[in-house]
Amino acid sequence: MDDESLVICQKCMAPNPETAQICSECGANLDLINNLDPMSAIYSEGAVISKGVHLPLRPIVLIMTWVIFLPWLFGAALGMLSSLGMAGTNGWLFFWIFTGNAALAGVALFKVTRNYLNRPPRPT
Repeated sequence: MDDESLVICQKCMAPNPETAQICSECGANLDLINNLDPMSAIYSEGAVISKGVHLPLRPIVLIMTWVIFLPWLFGAALGMLSSLGMAGTNGWLFFWIFTGNAALAGVALFKVTRNYLNRPPRPT
């Protein structure tokens, strides 16, 4: 392969084949207009999502997750307590709805916090 048939990624400076639309090293777009093609748009969105999943978690993500899900957890717990005073099917139904919401909020807080504490060190 000669130098004329290579495209240099503007993000990581890796050489790529001329026919490539996404960098083989970092997943960045190599063409500014490739999002006009529906298939290229799918690849571009996948590259962005992949970066979000595989990059180390930042402290702001952890903080904002707690800001969002902690009130949800408390609200669900209060709803569970208030539904205990209800009689009949309504009390049973609301109790389990609030229990499900509390479980969702608790799992989200647990998993994000665990991923943050077990994250690999950020590259410098």
